[in-house]
Amino acid sequence: NATPPAAPAAAILPLAFLSGFGLLALEVVWTRVFAQVLENSSSTFSAILVVVLACLAAGALVAVRLARLATPPTVLLAGLAIAGGLAVALTPLLIMALTDSLRIVVSRGTWPAYVALVFRTVVLGIGLPATLLGTLFPLLMKLEERRAVSAGRSLGTLAAVNTAGAILGSLAAGFVLLETLGMWRTMQWLGVAYAAAVLLLPLGRGATATGVRIAAAAVAGLAFTAFDPARLPTMSVDPLRGPEQVLETWEGSDCTVAAVAGADGVSIKVNSHYGLGSTGAAPLERLQAAVPLMAYPATESVFFLGLGTGITAGAALDPEFPSVKRVVACELVPEVITAARKYVATPGPDDPTTGLFRDPRATVLAEDGRHYLMAARGDRFDMINADLFVPFRSGAGSLYSLEHFRCVRKRLAPGGVFVQWLPLYQVTEREFGTITRTMLEAFGTVSLWRNTFQPGEEVVALVGHADDAPLPACRDDSLAARRDAVAGRDERDLDRLMLPFDPATIPFFYCGNLSASADRFAAFPLNTDDHPVIEYLAPRTFREPSDLGTPWFVGPRIAALVDDLQRRCPPAADPLLAARAPADRRLPVAGAAFHRARLWQAAGDGARCRAAWDEFVVAWTDAPR
Repeated sequence: NATPPAAPAAAILPLAFLSGFGLLALEVVWTRVFAQVLENSSSTFSAILVVVLACLAAGALVAVRLARLATPPTVLLAGLAIAGGLAVALTPLLIMALTDSLRIVVSRGTWPAYVALVFRTVVLGIGLPATLLGTLFPLLMKLEERRAVSAGRSLGTLAAVNTAGAILGSLAAGFVLLETLGMWRTMQWLGVAYAAAVLLLPLGRGATATGVRIAAAAVAGLAFTAFDPARLPTMSVDPLRGPEQVLETWEGSDCTVAAVAGADGVSIKVNSHYGLGSTGAAPLERLQAAVPLMAYPATESVFFLGLGTGITAGAALDPEFPSVKRVVACELVPEVITAARKYVATPGPDDPTTGLFRDPRATVLAEDGRHYLMAARGDRFDMINADLFVPFRSGAGSLYSLEHFRCVRKRLAPGGVFVQWLPLYQVTEREFGTITRTMLEAFGTVSLWRNTFQPGEEVVALVGHADDAPLPACRDDSLAARRDAVAGRDERDLDRLMLPFDPATIPFFYCGNLSASADRFAAFPLNTDDHPVIEYLAPRTFREPSDLGTPWFVGPRIAALVDDLQRRCPPAADPLLAARAPADRRLPVAGAAFHRARLWQAAGDGARCRAAWDEFVVAWTDAPR
């Protein structure tokens, strides 16, 4: 057999660099694309990584076979670059077809079934281009073996150049290309780069060389014409939410952010399906600030970990909280701040953000909130209020870690509180127990509060106390207003009640003393930075079978916990309520009964609803037992 000719030196190093740069840049871009259609968890990233690595292994096997051919090396390299460039240029159209225009991929089956679906989607979407481009560098190394005088030195140089390209490619994609070109344009230009590299190869003259150059030019031309992804959407809207209009999108280094107008008003979404709130949900979002500030009305400084729409942080600036002198809000994604400032905040007194972006007391920072608290060693806050974070979202688990909770405690002023909100409709008992156990490890005293009684949509707060000081006393007497609110009413009026909401009635939202029931959570693991239980447990636990249908820690589950907390530590004897009047200490019992009445109402059980209503009225009005 004739020995195949060696590849010219001029073709080796540039292609080695492009191979590393292009493939790693594409991996970053592909991760962003699949974040639009898959749950943005560690499992999604892992699936993309596994598929890319498998394709690289397959590419190495293909390269070994190709290196044995008698075809000129430059033709082999050119053919791979053209095929890879074409596959990359076609990838946006293929992914759009696979995902029905970026609709979220949903599986209601088991965890293994969902993982299989994720791998299927990823393999079909990027398997071909990843394999073709993964073949390029191993083929370069095989061909270099024939040309090199000193194989070790030559292959080492080749590997170094490829590694440098890979490092620069991932950095460029994450911090430059996605922000300037967006995910579709980045893929387009990378596909063109592979085709353009062919034109730089010393192919010589002749029909073969001419045909290769024409093919490369054709791929580049098609990338900007028939395959041009400029018209493709960068996010999707959920058809189940009704008509929605995308007002504007921003593709940043961390995620894709969109301002969307729909039935719920203006909302901010991250990566298509992760909502950060809306103007339609403003009352509930304000409660995330109002509930703890009503409980601690003397609060002067508040730190908000997470901005979202800005409605929660802005609520702290409301005139009903005159003691607040300083508000600091940290948001990890700069584009979220831009969206909130442009589409949620409005001039005038009806601003949903209560003047957050204009008030001199407020500072909004594009910072990682956890890192800010770690670095702000000399800063102390009376209250640190952490937003709702979906536990299974990639990176969110670190905001429930022991190290983070301990850092937060150090940033609290004497008598300060840390308020960590939890969306129970996205949390199972395992996650709730793990987060609670971790909070109890970091804080000596932890209490449980709520901001809604709506069945199935419960939101609670774990409140870590800097010391054992009880809830501040309240001189206001609300008993007359409380009685007037339920006078002449019965369980049929549950949805129409106008209960007074003020510092005097705020214990109504108090669920119980978690520290007094610490043994209840002792069996749950700690979530630490070294053992991120939440990060890896949350994506799979809610897919496990459940006798009650939904696995979320809502409805009867959270009601049973509240009843158990109050049984173990009755509000009348709870040290956290020691400064409150006896009538006020009955309000947590009223809140628990009110929630049960709502649950039985939703279940259609009139008799139990009526019994829970009667229990609520007795505790709410401080009637004799």
